[in-house]
Amino acid sequence: MALPVLLAAAPSYSQGFQDLRLRRILRELDLDTRPGTFVEFGWRGLYGANTHVLSSRGWSGVRFDGDRRDAKHNVTRAMVTTHSVVRLFERHGVPRDITYVSVDIDSADIWVLRALLRSSFAPTVLTVEYNSNYPWGVALAFPDLDAEPALSKKMWDKPCTKMWDGSCTKIWDGSCFMGSSATAIALAARELGYHVVDVEPGLDLFLVRASAWGARPVPDLEKIADWIYRPINLHYNAGKSMAAEHIAALVDYREY
Repeated sequence: MALPVLLAAAPSYSQGFQDLRLRRILRELDLDTRPGTFVEFGWRGLYGANTHVLSSRGWSGVRFDGDRRDAKHNVTRAMVTTHSVVRLFERHGVPRDITYVSVDIDSADIWVLRALLRSSFAPTVLTVEYNSNYPWGVALAFPDLDAEPALSKKMWDKPCTKMWDGSCTKIWDGSCFMGSSATAIALAARELGYHVVDVEPGLDLFLVRASAWGARPVPDLEKIADWIYRPINLHYNAGKSMAAEHIAALVDYREY
């Protein structure tokens, strides 16, 4: 069940308490007593990382980021998209049964998730960032710009100036135009054979492969809707709403 984390003496490096929740899930699956494998994309540094607590305990893995390269922490500079994710995993020798994948790219996370899980890769556990500005029950998804070249050109081929000025969508502009709703991701997870087993409020959903989770109970997400809905981004970007072209680009995942 999605219950508050019991904060023990274990250190946490994540943006929230994702790494502590992750270790609890790994312990439940009897995967916390030996080193496993991980991939994390969207790397902010050691503080803010979901995988540092794993690498510090002997786990092996690779990290990807669109802006950073860091050999010391095995961070490769690469854009993770629906077209590139499987090739990147293959190129870097990621095992097909990788233990854990962290998905956090502030945009087409749901489509990258689908591309990965429709391939021969079958992670046991994933965390996927969701857009907490959408209440539970709203199945809106960020567009897959890789699948729509015309839309991609219109929305991405703009000069990027400052992070918050809304001049481009290559990086988050501080508005609500980021990622997909928890409902959309939960629907995709179910389609792909995964359960949502926990939530870091306002940040990530925790997915576990259904065959690995077995008959264990799963939370009723509708009953924890108040945990999921955290309209934090409404306070950014001077309170401005999304641009009209961004609103028009959103996908209703139930109709997809």
